[in-house]
Amino acid sequence: AWYHMCPNHSNFQFDTSFMYVICMLSMIKIYQTRHPDINANAYLVFGVLALVIILGLTGIMYEGPILFVLFTCLHLIMIFWLSAQIYYMGRWKLDKKTPKRFLNHIMTAPNPCGPKYPNRMVLLSFGILINLGLAVSHWMIKFGNFGNYLLILFMVNLILYLSFYIVMKLISKEKLHFWPLLYILLAMIFWSASLYFYVHKSSSWTLSAAESRTYNTPCTFMDFYDNHDLWHFL
Repeated sequence: AWYHMCPNHSNFQFDTSFMYVICMLSMIKIYQTRHPDINANAYLVFGVLALVIILGLTGIMYEGPILFVLFTCLHLIMIFWLSAQIYYMGRWKLDKKTPKRFLNHIMTAPNPCGPKYPNRMVLLSFGILINLGLAVSHWMIKFGNFGNYLLILFMVNLILYLSFYIVMKLISKEKLHFWPLLYILLAMIFWSASLYFYVHKSSSWTLSAAESRTYNTPCTFMDFYDNHDLWHFL
């Protein structure tokens, strides 16, 4: 509410924090639906969410090249780690016994250099390349402020993971029922509409009040809500 009453550099993080939480919880829900025998640690999840919100605040308040380099390193490390977790379905661990397990695999596997799950490897490699592309693109052209970039990362990875989930169901020849297909179609419609309203903004907190007024348009819905409100609703 504070951001919508007086959007500025100090309170922008309150507007995006809920969307970070929604994206992350959606990804965890998809993972646990696919793997009901694997449960996420609640303390770890909420701890990570708190760190993400603090990181978003820090990036907005103290944006600079050093922070971006550090964040990019953390982002890519997390992507590789999560990809390994998804590839091995939560059974992969990095500890002091990892080199021994690796050598044992090299010595005993009939084809140690080939992927054990080729379909999963291809899809996860595609996701890694998309994240690398986002990092390089932001460095070259900038996706607005740090908060917007962090939100883009969460949204893109949510869409990637949902697509991965659907493709793996098709590869496994699982039957797609009517209601899930309907929900997927509705989600795509609402996502597309929300993206439209997000891009066609009616104000800008990065500009002065006079400059921001150049974006103003008549209220879009019920003669009260503007495009930014509709983006949140959708």
